[in-house]
Amino acid sequence: MLMALLLVATARAAPVVLVLPSDDTAVYREFIEALRTRPEARSLELRVLEPEPAPEELAREMGQAALLLPVGTRALHRLLASEPQRPVLAVMVSSGAYRTHLQMHDSARRLLERGLFSALFLEQPVSRMVALARLVRPRARRLGVVLGPASSARIDLLAEEAVRHGFRLELAVLAEEDNPAARINAVMKRSDVYLALPDRAVFNRSTARWVLYAGLRHSVPVVGFSARYTEAGAVASVYSTPADQAADAAEWLARWDPAGGILGPPRLPRHYSLSLNRRAATALGLQLPPPEALRRELEKLERGRP
Repeated sequence: MLMALLLVATARAAPVVLVLPSDDTAVYREFIEALRTRPEARSLELRVLEPEPAPEELAREMGQAALLLPVGTRALHRLLASEPQRPVLAVMVSSGAYRTHLQMHDSARRLLERGLFSALFLEQPVSRMVALARLVRPRARRLGVVLGPASSARIDLLAEEAVRHGFRLELAVLAEEDNPAARINAVMKRSDVYLALPDRAVFNRSTARWVLYAGLRHSVPVVGFSARYTEAGAVASVYSTPADQAADAAEWLARWDPAGGILGPPRLPRHYSLSLNRRAATALGLQLPPPEALRRELEKLERGRP
């Protein structure tokens, strides 16, 4: 009986992590299920709310939580609008969405001042993407990139990684009045491999197709940032799945100290997935290694090992 009471007390003492998904679609369900199965999360009590809880329910649950975990941009907006007092770790959001919400919400800025607002970003480290471009075309000299407002903050990192991997950077930054297709085509002509970075100004449905068309026309392989883009014709892509994000989030939470609550600065993903399009590679005369071999080489390059 005493042992049973101790077990109940221990279970109740587990820090409560309140999970708020943006909606009930498969991508958010996959993240939640993956997080629940991670061994690092066993010491936590995960409470999952419906995507649009009543204000009274949300306020009550936030008051009982040690940490708030909004999953996706809409959930982050909904949570910050509710004036949270607990630490907030946003997952499955872009760095642009994080910055936008810092500007929009006083609550986000107040939490950040206390070290209680952070995020796990979706976009991959520039080092990882440039390393993949090198592996896709080992003898390439010129790396093409077109940036928009959301991705232009990465120019310095791109330049540094391009030099580290032996590339000359062929770069264009879109202005508001620019024709994206024309700028992409001009860069593609000067490139041996093209790196597509997520940015709505550069990548909408029509320009995404244009990049693939221009790459095929100029015999330039495209390295992308999603499984769908690989299926559409990119030679390779690197990205975070919901399960990858769950693994990163679980590892972060395992190292987080609920007593202090400090989350630290936002992070880029450590876990990631690769996809290859061998038909596109063959059309460009490229021979890609098996996915696991490519992943091992990518990890070596990203760490700076020969």
